[in-house]
Amino acid sequence: MIGIEQYYKIQEYKALGLAQTKTAKALGITYSSVSKYWNMSEEDFVREAEKERYHMDNYQTLTILRWC
Repeated sequence: MIGIEQYYKIQEYKALGLAQTKTAKALGITYSSVSKYWNMSEEDFVREAEKERYHMDNYQTLTILRWC
């Protein structure tokens, strides 16, 4: 999952007419990441970030419980 800053950069480069491949190289991320977020709305990005955070919180709790 990319950060909100990179999401905005992808959208900025898209608005400037940059290709997805060049956007990926400019940001130092994979083409598949750029492709995933290229047409994603900001609302969908935030929703996905919240879902990712929820899963990471659960994983962290499980990891802590295993070591106790």
